[in-house]
Amino acid sequence: MEKEAILTHKTLDAMPHVLKERRRDFLMFSPAMRLVILGSVAVGAAIAYGAVWLTRPPHVALAYEQTEGKMLANSPLVFSFSKPMSRQADIRIEPPITGNWQYENRLSRLHLSRTFRFEPMETWLPDTTYTVTFENLHTVIDIGNTGSTAQYSFTTQSSPNVVSLAPESSEALRPDTQFTLTLDAPNSGLATFDFLADPAFSFTTTLNEQRTQYLLTPTEPLDQGTRYALEVRKSNIRVMRDTGEVTFSGEPELVKQSAWKVAEAPGVADAFPTGKDVKVDAPISLTFTSEPLDGQLEIITSDPSIVGTWKKEAAKATFTPSEKLAYATTYTITIPKGFTTVDGGYFEQDASYEFTTIGPVIPTAYSPSSGQTGVAVDRTIRVTFDQQVDHASAQGKFFLSPEASGSFSWDGLTMIFTPTVSLALDTTYTAKLQSGIVSTIGQPSNREYAWSFTTQPSMVKLAVPYYHQMRALSCEVAALRMALAYKGVEVTEDQLMAIVGYDPTPHQGNVWGNPHAAFVGSIDGRQSTTGYGVYWEPIARAGAAYRETEIINNATLQRLTEEIEKGNPIVVWGNAGSGTRVDWYTTAGQKVIAINGEHTRVVKGFVGSKANPTKIIVNDPLYGEITYTASAFEANWSTLGKNGVIVK
Repeated sequence: MEKEAILTHKTLDAMPHVLKERRRDFLMFSPAMRLVILGSVAVGAAIAYGAVWLTRPPHVALAYEQTEGKMLANSPLVFSFSKPMSRQADIRIEPPITGNWQYENRLSRLHLSRTFRFEPMETWLPDTTYTVTFENLHTVIDIGNTGSTAQYSFTTQSSPNVVSLAPESSEALRPDTQFTLTLDAPNSGLATFDFLADPAFSFTTTLNEQRTQYLLTPTEPLDQGTRYALEVRKSNIRVMRDTGEVTFSGEPELVKQSAWKVAEAPGVADAFPTGKDVKVDAPISLTFTSEPLDGQLEIITSDPSIVGTWKKEAAKATFTPSEKLAYATTYTITIPKGFTTVDGGYFEQDASYEFTTIGPVIPTAYSPSSGQTGVAVDRTIRVTFDQQVDHASAQGKFFLSPEASGSFSWDGLTMIFTPTVSLALDTTYTAKLQSGIVSTIGQPSNREYAWSFTTQPSMVKLAVPYYHQMRALSCEVAALRMALAYKGVEVTEDQLMAIVGYDPTPHQGNVWGNPHAAFVGSIDGRQSTTGYGVYWEPIARAGAAYRETEIINNATLQRLTEEIEKGNPIVVWGNAGSGTRVDWYTTAGQKVIAINGEHTRVVKGFVGSKANPTKIIVNDPLYGEITYTASAFEANWSTLGKNGVIVK
């Protein structure tokens, strides 16, 4: 403190005479007055600083959950602005994705927020660059001026890639071998992996807790001595975040393939044939670890019995049947205990192996699979058979309902049908293979096979612009304004309210105005106390001043979807509050059905079929675009009797 005092004294010595006088004048004031003066100076400085801060351009920070610099597929988007921004901004995401915008850190009376949060309803598609565009963006001091435009882009995380498929191809497998597919990243709703074995075998598939490894466990031991091949195909997907339902499945891509051979039984180096689908005219051969003694081949047995002759060449013995083997029959070849070789060795126990001759043609795999949903409308339909078939015969036995034209191609045992045009959206298709498909080595198929799948849902959405309501309770005219704007009519809320009119009846007890005739209460008031709203008749009258309108009462979702397909938005009544009944009577004694939180929205789109929509898309004058499930929308709409005004 002493050092500061000295410095102050030296500074004052260098001051001009006038400033010294002002200092002496200031020191003559009482301590309380000096504090008042200094406080005024501080407030002035703060105001000046705030003015500078308000005029600075806003800064924005984009936040999302990420991995290696890319956004996670199930992450929300959070835009944090350095100052409050108007929630009336037009926001567009490309490629489109369904979801809801939420506004946080709000100044509710000014409809301003510092945080814009987007919660997608479905996961982002992997390996995709999205762009978010803000138009008509305003700060707190430039509302009324032309808004600014800003764009932000980000790339979603890649779907996981295959690191390895174990065991390695060169390994000799045990019959109870489990196969492990390892990914380079967790598979959290990013892709599906399909496994195709040749020869086919049944197995279960499990994914570990880290979602980085698939474990394939055969439900039965693999056939000894059989060579197996396995293909892994990946399809990128998109799923609903709440239900996990797949809404999109892309074209399968071959990402890994490998082959193995199951280990031989002790004492036999190789045996042919093994496994399934063996030709009925195939010879039988055994390769031993050493050459059998003469006369030993004759003690080998077969069940069922096979008539024929053996021929030996060193350690290899070949048996030629005198006639073709039976179709669809399993043969067991047994080398009995005591079978002796030229080096003195012998079998310590019976050694047996079996094979099954080829039978009727059987399809072993379908893609899309039976019951699959969200199938891309431009993908192919694949059927894999258990054996070589006559291509023309198989193609002639294939039918698709609803019918679709297309062309055929083949990949080994897989028949590929490519539709000429894209399949219909939101449609269940049934594929059928009639019996009688001809095999080149076995028997024709002896039964019909059929399976069904459903294509990705359709979506119809009108480009209705979004206008935030300008007054506390002006949602009805704000909704009508949006519908009229879509029809090319630009009007203001005040122009529409001039037609709607106000009912001046004061709110006294259970007596109030008539919303079927005009707006009840103050449009700047508080819901159900000093202000309420207006119903469909006055809104239809106001809309009819510019476009044709139609009132609907106790309507259905199907009526809404029909009008949307015609290009007509609908203003509907529901609630944005508790929805509890707050009925009253008019001065004429007419009962008014009313609810707390009465609110209107514009229906502008739907997801699914017109007859059975799964989601309804609206513009909400308070919250922007919202996508409801059909049941949630209908429950809200029902609170005031499912009424609306169609703007044509």
